[in-house]
Amino acid sequence: MKARNVFIGLFVVLALIFGLVLSGCSPDPGGGNPCVGTWTGYDLDFNIVRAVLDDSTWTWSYPGNPQWGFFTGTYTYSGNMGTFFDVSGIAMGTFTVSGNTMTLNQFGYTIILSK
Repeated sequence: MKARNVFIGLFVVLALIFGLVLSGCSPDPGGGNPCVGTWTGYDLDFNIVRAVLDDSTWTWSYPGNPQWGFFTGTYTYSGNMGTFFDVSGIAMGTFTVSGNTMTLNQFGYTIILSK
C-alpha cells in the first residue's frame, strides 16, 4: 500500500510539472516567422504608426490620422533581416527583427517599432 501511495504521489507531481511546462509555451502565430504581428511606434514627426504583418504582406497605417489612409505591400525575410516592397514590387526599405523590436531603415531614416 505504501509503494502505491508513493507511485500516485510521484504521478501527481509529474503531472503538475508537465502542466506547468505546457502552460509556459504559447503557439507562434507566425509559424516561426518573428515578423508576423502588429508593430507600433512613431514616425519622424512623432505620429503613431502601425505596421501589421502576416506571413508575406504588410500594411502601414497612422491610427491617429486615419484620413492619411494606409499603405500595403509584400516583404521577404531571412535570418533576422528583411526587405519591404510596395505593391508594384519596388523595395521600400529594409528591416531587422530582434525579439519584440523591429528596426526599419527607409530612405536614410530609422524607425523603431515594438510588438
